[in-house]
Amino acid sequence: MPHGPSTPLADSAMGSQSCVTADSKAVGKMGLALFALMCEQMPSARVTLISPLSVASALAVALSGATAGDETMRELTQLLGAGPAAVAEMSQAILAAGAEGTGVSLDVANSVWAKGSIKPEFVELAHRVHRAQAFPMPTATYGPVNDWVAAATAGRIRTLLEGVPDPLLVALLVNTVLFKGSWAAQFDPKLTRPGLFRPGEGDAPPLDAHFMSRKAKLAASESVAALGGAGVVRLDYGVADGPFCALFVLPPQPGEAALAATVARLSTADLNSVVAQDLREQETAVFLPRFRAESEPVSLVPPLRGLGLRAVFDGQGGFLAMSDDPLVYVADVLHKVVLEVNI
Repeated sequence: MPHGPSTPLADSAMGSQSCVTADSKAVGKMGLALFALMCEQMPSARVTLISPLSVASALAVALSGATAGDETMRELTQLLGAGPAAVAEMSQAILAAGAEGTGVSLDVANSVWAKGSIKPEFVELAHRVHRAQAFPMPTATYGPVNDWVAAATAGRIRTLLEGVPDPLLVALLVNTVLFKGSWAAQFDPKLTRPGLFRPGEGDAPPLDAHFMSRKAKLAASESVAALGGAGVVRLDYGVADGPFCALFVLPPQPGEAALAATVARLSTADLNSVVAQDLREQETAVFLPRFRAESEPVSLVPPLRGLGLRAVFDGQGGFLAMSDDPLVYVADVLHKVVLEVNI
């Protein structure tokens, strides 16, 4: 996803009352399924954005505090497809792939905000495994949390949490992801032209936009069977055929029904196979609008419930590795993303 020419920023917060590996495949599969449920459950949202890495990192920190053998641990492990240490290692491997000189900058940050009932052993584990910073739980305002988020995202996300912290809240687990990538092959700014972007069916008026354009041999397919005939084009970040790329998916027909069907297919398709088997180098014309999209902080609890997380939100005694209090549970999972494509 894309600032700098291209960037996604994401934050996940929980309140508690590249190399393609099996772990990264599981996280990618979880992310696509979660995205499909978000689109289905929130049809009136102006924009739907998700960072699977951010969500997985935050859930992995929570998993570190789950009770051994409890249903809470089973649910989280099954959803993530890996244990907390494996998710942390996957995150570090992705970070390493975005090293200096690759044309990609990637930063992942975790923080734990805790009250006295949270075990110091859990905070230490979160720091050692997930490199999480530890802070005291704010009481009067979420200002310190939002300041940390703003610093971790270079000011692109300034407010994640609003209002006054609930006095029953014993911990906040916060994750941020900042990605900045330059296209491996740049769009020529002299070819950018104004045009109209049509957001969908109904009475929604077309939007003024500036379309970047490129015509070159690109990895693409006009029709991918696994995606119901949708077209796909790959644009690499940093270096050609490197570890980071953007996949742009175009439904086979215009309209909301075709878009919904394509999103549903995304939740079950193996994108790694699509990239490896369906995309071929071919002369391709790409017209891509410059845009900035920002989602409101959204609760992921309903779609996560749809993916099988229940004891995490409803159970008792599920987080005894985090706190001796058996009533501690995950009260909410909030997620916010900013995505910008500007060159």
